[in-house]
Amino acid sequence: MGGDGADQRLTELEAQVAHQEATIQDLSDTAAKQWDTIDELTAKVNDLKDRIAALEDDLKFQSSQEEAPPPHY
Repeated sequence: MGGDGADQRLTELEAQVAHQEATIQDLSDTAAKQWDTIDELTAKVNDLKDRIAALEDDLKFQSSQEEAPPPHY
C-alpha cells in the first residue's frame, strides 16, 4: 500500500528533475548565445570607434591644410 505512493512520488520527483535539467540546459544555451552576440557587438563597436577616429584624423588633417597660408606667401 505505502509503496505505491512512494513510487508515484519518486516518479514525480524524477520528472521534476528532468524538467529542471532541461530548463538549465536551455538557460545555458541562451547565455552562450548572448555572450556570442556581446562579443560580436563589442567587435563592431571597436571597429566603428577605429573608423570614427580615422575620420576625425582625416578632418583634422584637412582643416590644418586649409588653414595654412598659400605657398606664394
